[in-house]
Amino acid sequence: MDDFLPNDREARKIAGMGNLEKAVAALAQCVPVLAVKLGAQGAMACGPQGSIRRAARVVEAVDPVGGRQL
Repeated sequence: MDDFLPNDREARKIAGMGNLEKAVAALAQCVPVLAVKLGAQGAMACGPQGSIRRAARVVEAVDPVGGRQL
């Protein structure tokens, strides 16, 4: 597996840890690139060049399932 993109709950459950930072550290040892989706809090990623955490952008949702507005 090259990339792993769980959300925060999935990352904690898969790692078997309640603490997100510890879960990310454990999972980052298993895959080259780990990106954890944090919902309204943004996302965090770990890879060969280090780690990064970014806040979510505020956008106006049009259609959450990808259809078009009529």
